[in-house]
Amino acid sequence: MTQLDIANLLGVTQQAVGKWERGLSAPDYDALVKLSNLYHVSTDYLLGQKSKEFSNKLEYARALLAELEKEEQQEPVIHAGYKIPVLGCVAAGQPIFADDNVVGYEYIESKYQNDGYKYYALRIKGESMTPTIMDGDTVIVRQQYTCDSGQIAIVLVDCEDATAKEVRIQDDGITLIGHNVLVYSPHFYSRQEVDDGKIKVIGLVVETRRKFI
Repeated sequence: MTQLDIANLLGVTQQAVGKWERGLSAPDYDALVKLSNLYHVSTDYLLGQKSKEFSNKLEYARALLAELEKEEQQEPVIHAGYKIPVLGCVAAGQPIFADDNVVGYEYIESKYQNDGYKYYALRIKGESMTPTIMDGDTVIVRQQYTCDSGQIAIVLVDCEDATAKEVRIQDDGITLIGHNVLVYSPHFYSRQEVDDGKIKVIGLVVETRRKFI
């Protein structure tokens, strides 16, 4: 992964990742935990503490294998949280939670269940938001009809299927921005087009999930 890929996954700047790599600064606790989860290693390993417990690399490797075998013998993880539908698409004129749209389910933290919003997940198609959101990723969406400038939202354009884009709000309209300019160049919509419903925000992206198998 590039520095930008890691920065987007951790919610930090690319400059911060560069400083970590050059030893000019260190990640804070939250970033350290996210890095350990990303690379499937312990925080002690990232901090260089784990290897100091062993006299040589072979002993360390044997200890890691023992930990992996122990993890494989543990009971399977039981999902906990709030179950929401995964939609294959969202189109204008259709009920957003129509059975024909549901292609699966995801679990999100229970705290979302009582915050007054409805949530759904959306399977992303296309590469217009690469590398922030990849083709095949699942985004967790909070159903709402406004967003702040700079946020990634689910929008309906010209009454077609919904799309995920960064929304930039200006006095005279809004611009939809894809993070892969080779696939999607910025599209501007005037205030009149917004008022006429040519473009409509229908949800805010709050989380991205990626499966490798």
